[in-house]
Amino acid sequence: MTYLFTAPTCGRLEKGLGKQRRPTQMRRLMVRRLIRVCAVCLKEFLFDSGMKKATFDTYLRYEDTYLRYEHTYLRYEDIYLRYEDTYLRYEHTYLRYEDIYLRYEDTYLRYEDIYLQYEHTYLRYEDVYLRYEHTYIRYDDIYLRYEHTYLRNEDIYLRYEDTYLRYEDIYLRYEYTYLRYEDIYLRYEHTYLWYEDIYLRYEDTYLRYEYTYLRYEEVLQAI
Repeated sequence: MTYLFTAPTCGRLEKGLGKQRRPTQMRRLMVRRLIRVCAVCLKEFLFDSGMKKATFDTYLRYEDTYLRYEHTYLRYEDIYLRYEDTYLRYEHTYLRYEDIYLRYEDTYLRYEDIYLQYEHTYLRYEDVYLRYEHTYIRYDDIYLRYEHTYLRNEDIYLRYEDTYLRYEDIYLRYEYTYLRYEDIYLRYEHTYLWYEDIYLRYEDTYLRYEYTYLRYEEVLQAI
């Protein structure tokens, strides 16, 4: 047995281990070919070296025990590989769903990128609009300041005008009062002159009668 694992590799062994396959198939194929090739090589070596048949039978019993253990190992390995295959199938399904998810996620990100581009464009135009609005508000504020100054000056002017009109109203009141008193004075003067005229008329009539009387008296004296 020691010689089995330390003996030089023959051509059959090298030929049996020449191809590389999947790990599972490679392990099974390697073990089976190794056992067959080594059994043939060992049989030839033992018979060539003159070993007795009893020793070779003992070797075959050990080999049979080894093959049974190997068969048990291969059964468990087959069960393991079946579970591994089931796991890989589930993993494959998971990866397919993950791939579908990633495709949808990629589509979502593309649409999100398009949305963000439109949003960026909208924000740029909004920024331009706000700049113009800010400029408009600044000019509007300047206009309102000038308008406020104009209204203040107009208010001052109206206050002076109101003061002037108040003084003018006071002056006109005094003037009206003066004219009323003047009218009263003129009325009294008119009444006085009217009475004076009546007096003068009576006086004139008296003087006329007196003149007539004096003429008749002169006439009478002359007769």
